[in-house]
Amino acid sequence: MKECNICYETKVEKILPCSHSVCIDCYDRLQGDNCPYCRQPFRESTVVTEESTDENLQRIMLYYFNNQLAISQLRMNTVQENNNRRFRRFRRFRR
Repeated sequence: MKECNICYETKVEKILPCSHSVCIDCYDRLQGDNCPYCRQPFRESTVVTEESTDENLQRIMLYYFNNQLAISQLRMNTVQENNNRRFRRFRRFRR
């Protein structure tokens, strides 16, 4: 939570597509669908709350972490298989 640049109160923010943010109360009082800072038009469906961005970030990080673990395990298995093949070839020549 940051201080709103319109009313100067610290509240949960709405983040606009142009990446400017306003508090929920100021967002409800906006006239039309234009950013109060840069006047860029936006649709309501593209506005997110600060809380939802934190949840999305956590979800993305968890997904990435789980996939990285899976990729690491796959790489480790591949290296182990390659090492086993090399050892088998070496053992054939020693006999």
